[in-house]
Amino acid sequence: MLRIISGHMKGRKLQGPGEGFLGIRPTRDHVRQAMFNVLEAHGLVWEGSCGLDLYAGTGALGIEAVSRGAQRVVWVERQPIALEIVQKNLTALGIGPSAQYSILPVSVPKALEDARLSAYLPLDWIFLDPPFIKEAATAEEIAQVMQALFQRAEAGGFFKPEAWICMEVEDKDEDFVKGLLDATFKATVLFKVKQFGRSSVFFWQVSGGA
Repeated sequence: MLRIISGHMKGRKLQGPGEGFLGIRPTRDHVRQAMFNVLEAHGLVWEGSCGLDLYAGTGALGIEAVSRGAQRVVWVERQPIALEIVQKNLTALGIGPSAQYSILPVSVPKALEDARLSAYLPLDWIFLDPPFIKEAATAEEIAQVMQALFQRAEAGGFFKPEAWICMEVEDKDEDFVKGLLDATFKATVLFKVKQFGRSSVFFWQVSGGA
């Protein structure tokens, strides 16, 4: 059972995928707690913040941010079962969908081009919890998304100064993700990689920003 870890909704239960359903990989509670601990220890303030939960799955990462004070959040999810779970969790918690807390039922590459995102910019944080990178099409999309984010960090206006990009992948995909950060993107710095069991979590910090 997934639960909100901290904030004004601490302890509230979240709906997750049914047993045996492999299309969603929820971030486990202890990994989610560790991710938030790292970000908070390095200065990220949730209160009043704006962010994206990409490949949202259950929506738990964005919901955790809302519980801690995030003001505007967009969850991006195109898989029908996962999309239904995100919608049910937001409705059960009474936080949306609304003007402040919205869902984009499209692919992540399409979401990054969506004009509706302009109301949420510049961003303080982005979470990504993509599907297991086991197919060429998935790997290609992840590479496309990360390049798009790094380019936006370089151009300015999309992120606030010192914003964070946080991505969880299976540990066997760590080398693939490390190769995505081209040395020419000076506005984005790979801050650290932490391992939690079979999960690797990447933390990039935007040094350029708005």
